[in-house]
Amino acid sequence: MKKRAIILSCAMILLFAFSQASLAEETRKFGIGIRASYYNIDTGIVVGRDPEIDSSGLYGINLTYFLNEIFSLELSGEYTKADMDIVLLGGKVGEFTQVPILLTARLHLPAGKTISPYIGAGIGYYFNDFDKTLAASTVTGVDNSFGWHTAFGLEVFLGQNWAANLDLKYIWNSADFQRTTGTDEIDLDAFSAGVGLKYYF
Repeated sequence: MKKRAIILSCAMILLFAFSQASLAEETRKFGIGIRASYYNIDTGIVVGRDPEIDSSGLYGINLTYFLNEIFSLELSGEYTKADMDIVLLGGKVGEFTQVPILLTARLHLPAGKTISPYIGAGIGYYFNDFDKTLAASTVTGVDNSFGWHTAFGLEVFLGQNWAANLDLKYIWNSADFQRTTGTDEIDLDAFSAGVGLKYYF
């Protein structure tokens, strides 16, 4: 149900944006930026034998292209590493690494020439890895995964070319974790809140 809602939201954003394409051909811009974020993965686990992932920093670069003054696409690549804990085994059992590659369609709301708030939705592919540090852990590895996300943010233009960025995302994602006893699908739903700097050409 969540995936259907996100797909519908993306379709509505695309339809509205392309219907407005004639408004501002002169505003087509390409931008490159960097961003640092707070990243919190909620595995939804309540049983002490299952893995929990600590909050961490998320760091990356992003590319933006404005198709017109209200619609842009952002492609981002980011990196995070966090401790993974299992309560019944005494805490940390290894390190979880994730590299999200995200494509976000963004609808920019009218708010003036220097401030550009936006809402968006998109898809992502997540390169996941697990390094086991506790021999007693039954978790041995994790698969890569696909996910969906929604976004809300704000860009403040500091001049003709530079912009500061605030970006919030909620991500729906899950991945198969390998255990010595089999395979479990575990939620990797996440919230990120980041700030960045972008240069537009």
